[in-house]
Amino acid sequence: MSVQNTARWKAVGALALTIIFFSTFEVVSKKITYRIEPMQINYLRFLLGGFLLLPLALADQRKRSVQLHAGDFKSLFWLGFLNVTLCLSLFQISIKYIPASTAAVIFCTNPIFVHIFEAWRGQHYFSRYQVLGLTCASVGLFIVAFHEVMMGSGSWLGTGLAMFSAVSYGLFIVQARQATQEMGSLTVNSISFILGALACIPALLYFDIPLLTFDYGVWPWLVYLTVIVTSLAYYLFLYGLEHLPPGAGSLIFFIKPVLATALAAYLLDESISNLFVLGTLVIIFGLWLYTRKHLQGISSQ
Repeated sequence: MSVQNTARWKAVGALALTIIFFSTFEVVSKKITYRIEPMQINYLRFLLGGFLLLPLALADQRKRSVQLHAGDFKSLFWLGFLNVTLCLSLFQISIKYIPASTAAVIFCTNPIFVHIFEAWRGQHYFSRYQVLGLTCASVGLFIVAFHEVMMGSGSWLGTGLAMFSAVSYGLFIVQARQATQEMGSLTVNSISFILGALACIPALLYFDIPLLTFDYGVWPWLVYLTVIVTSLAYYLFLYGLEHLPPGAGSLIFFIKPVLATALAAYLLDESISNLFVLGTLVIIFGLWLYTRKHLQGISSQ
């Protein structure tokens, strides 16, 4: 087997592990959400996860000969606030009010919002298939959200927070692209994780949520979310993207909703209705239509 093929198979394995680890996030969060405040989970996992990625980020900076200036730290603080303090804190809270499977499916629609924001900025134009894909995904999202609330297994608050998180994460991706090109993904994510986590502290203090006091029986799960889901999975994701064709990362948003739903049903005994499955499949079909050119590029290589 050639060196190139070996690297590609390693990248496929890295991406497969990434999908598995990312798919466990909502399930593990739901399991401990009544033993530790959601904002505490978010604060601790990104603070510790950012520091775990920092040595890799510093090594990447030396490799790229990148030096950070005051303006760079302002940009990184804004990205950290948007991603960690706002988007993912609200998403973590949403998991407390809706099933883990519902949260996973809703959040996986964020690639569509990326392109909506790019179109709004004049950086992207929708093709006929993308308009159809956007319509399908929107219909599927409505089916999932409306059904969960009407059946009593979720709430409008949790559903709304998850939707807002998907939208704001799309905005984060758009705004992070230029910074990533200039400073590198590891640097942007490591430092923005840390700054975003620190920006959570005023909110934690305002709502009388302790910074470090909680049911310490959840430490193993918190370590898993920090080391495996936030740090290792992200590193494997970057490795996979470096050695696979463009668009390979899109596969996560097709597989994760299915796998996360299966894990929630098996590990949390969440009931999965036929209408929920239908809505999920409609969303996945919409995402497929939307990213079909990327996926064709992967298959051709």
